[in-house]
Amino acid sequence: MGTRLFLYVFGSALVGLGVLGYFFYTARLAGARDRILENLSNTAGGISQRLTPVETSMKDLAGASRVLHRLKVSDPNVYRQLVFEKFKNLDLALAIGTGQAPNRLVPKLKWYYPYFYRDQPDIQGDEEVGEPVAGQQGVLFADLFKSDNYPERGYYQEPIAAGKGLWLEPYKFFSITMTTYILPYYDDKGDLLGVAGGDVSVTTLGRELDRPALPEGRNQGTAGDAASGESAPKGLGYFAIVSNKGSLLAYPKDPERAKAREDNSLPQVQEIGDLNAAFERIQANAADRATEGIFSLGGDIWAYRRVTPTDWWLIAAVPEGAIVLDALLPVGITVGVAALLLAGATLLFVNQLNQGLQPILDECGKLSEEGGTVLVLSDEQDEIQRLESAFFGLLDQIRRNEQRIRDEVARTVQAQEELKLAAATEEEAL
Repeated sequence: MGTRLFLYVFGSALVGLGVLGYFFYTARLAGARDRILENLSNTAGGISQRLTPVETSMKDLAGASRVLHRLKVSDPNVYRQLVFEKFKNLDLALAIGTGQAPNRLVPKLKWYYPYFYRDQPDIQGDEEVGEPVAGQQGVLFADLFKSDNYPERGYYQEPIAAGKGLWLEPYKFFSITMTTYILPYYDDKGDLLGVAGGDVSVTTLGRELDRPALPEGRNQGTAGDAASGESAPKGLGYFAIVSNKGSLLAYPKDPERAKAREDNSLPQVQEIGDLNAAFERIQANAADRATEGIFSLGGDIWAYRRVTPTDWWLIAAVPEGAIVLDALLPVGITVGVAALLLAGATLLFVNQLNQGLQPILDECGKLSEEGGTVLVLSDEQDEIQRLESAFFGLLDQIRRNEQRIRDEVARTVQAQEELKLAAATEEEAL
């Protein structure tokens, strides 16, 4: 068999297949990373689409309160009804309300904060928020001055100090984690009228993230799919939400680790080693104004994106080894099958070539024997090497024969010349 020919042809083709397989592998790996980013973007967009209406509604509530003040409406029930109408049309908000600055909306009251809240069966103690509203099952009403002394609370003081609307750092609310969008609003002279605020359950948003960061196939989940009752797709990885200050807001991989504590504090991302290492990298990137990205760290692929309109980070983690295996396995199988087929085809070609070369070798051997030369071929040589040896052996034999013929011709010519010379000498003697 032409071993060298087989090795040359098959080896070269195998290198080509390896290079092609590498390109396919890198393309699949890049495709997986793109899918992680795409799913992350869709999920972050789903959260944003649920939070933005809360912000918009609070701006509407502030604007409507400003108009009522301009019209000199001072009846507290009118402001209460205004808050209730906004409350009915905002599904995500757990509660909304508006709190006046001293004597601004209702001059006869120094402090007034009408506040409507949806009673949640899974929240222990929330029935203490206020009194049930007649004809509205599960809806509670409270004046937050009477029930919470809101002028002393951060949710009133912080936005006023900032002079703009804020998403407050999430905090414990009974047995859940909650955040609030709070907006100060002013009269035409720029004097403070009050604040409008909407509360959102971060715990509810976290439950809706109980889906893989890299779904199987092309299924792309959003934060709203779980709320709609759709089953989460199968896949790899998990999501987490971390506030910019490092509070762990959602961790579907182990929901208990994201629960608020008895001392009213929230768990911190530093308590989860791998997630904390990734978060430190994210914060370093954020220092360069990066709001999204993807990187490898600690055996995982981490992708992150800022969740607007908040300062939270949505983080996706996917085991890098699983992605590599998923990318490598089909490519390896494809290249392996192609290599086997190529090896079979090359082997068949070489065998056919050997069969064609054998008669030539036999004739070369016969010619060598007829020329009086024994052609010695090693058993360690393949047919190509034997043909090479036979060919050069025949060339050498031809050269020797050519030289012998020339020598014979030269001797013949010399003999003829000697005969002619002898004949001429004899004639002269006569």
